[in-house]
Amino acid sequence: MKDERKITLFLCISFFISAAISGIFVLHYKLSREHLDSVSLDEDIVYDASEYLFGIDPVRKEDGLLIISGWAVREDEDLTYINNRILLIDQKQQAYEMPTTAIERGLTEYFNNGYSYEQGGLWAQCPLKEFTPGEILHAVILVTEQDGRRVYLDTQVDIEI
Repeated sequence: MKDERKITLFLCISFFISAAISGIFVLHYKLSREHLDSVSLDEDIVYDASEYLFGIDPVRKEDGLLIISGWAVREDEDLTYINNRILLIDQKQQAYEMPTTAIERGLTEYFNNGYSYEQGGLWAQCPLKEFTPGEILHAVILVTEQDGRRVYLDTQVDIEI
């Protein structure tokens, strides 16, 4: 009977320690994903988007957040490597990277061209407090290909904060 209590106590303590550690990691992830990082738009970026299909959905501002979703895929090529980010460029031409996540958007079925575009969707959000009210920002998608080549996709979308 005493051994059963020890085992039960050990399992309870282990569970609570695991839950606490998990909570710390979740909190760290959440906090690290809620700010903008400055990004350099140096000369190695390719500004020819002719090989890409891409778009941005209507931008939303809700619950104190700026939310942007969209998609970007290289035309006529399976999507096997994903490193797409949504950038916001201010009027001084300073670029900021929004925390961006790849999501499934049904692009393979939509284009139905024999290529796989799974996870070609983009979703990003950041607090509106990162910006000055009335500020105008230009949204772009920056694709980093597997070979390191970076491609600038101009969405033609301006956002007024």
